[in-house]
Amino acid sequence: MTRYTAEQVETSPTFRPLNKLSYDSILPFVWMNIRENNFASRFYLFINVLYLVFLAGISLTGFLIHGFHTGPYFSYLIWGTLAGSFAVVPVHEALHGLAYKLIGAPRIHFGADMRQMLFYVAADRYVVGRNDFYFIALAPFIGINVIAFIIAFFLSGYWHIFFVAFLLFHNIMCIGDFAMISYFMKYPGKELYTFDDHKNRTSYIYERVRENG
Repeated sequence: MTRYTAEQVETSPTFRPLNKLSYDSILPFVWMNIRENNFASRFYLFINVLYLVFLAGISLTGFLIHGFHTGPYFSYLIWGTLAGSFAVVPVHEALHGLAYKLIGAPRIHFGADMRQMLFYVAADRYVVGRNDFYFIALAPFIGINVIAFIIAFFLSGYWHIFFVAFLLFHNIMCIGDFAMISYFMKYPGKELYTFDDHKNRTSYIYERVRENG
């Protein structure tokens, strides 16, 4: 696979800028693209509805069959919600960073914008194509779901409430990752590349123009 530099993408006539995204305006971009009618947005909605139904189901069977009590139930539910919304953030971002490292990014930066409740990993001026980007974006979603399911398999009772709540809220917090994938899916026939300019807090998306086009 050809690996392009940011300088090549910026200066070569075979690349055309498609979008420029400031870190300060990511939320509007996320809300716009998660509403697109494509596989990424539909899967995001489906998986969260599925986990919500699953949580309702195991809660109902817990109270009706397994003798759950409201005190412990809400304790595990609340802690699972908090863990999936906040405590998992360092692990989530570390998996993004690991994915970047696995594809060869030499420098990565971790950051946060609390005004937007945004956490991010940037590989400064390291160009990635569509498939690499999907791998980076989905690494935390897949990794955390798989690990949590393996752990939950060996537990029972209220712990299942904890882990389903944990995964539900973590998956909801993956909205930015799925919104970015949704944006890429708006251009199925285009060869897209993206890179971050960490110093200027901006991400760029370019299209590689085909030689006959």
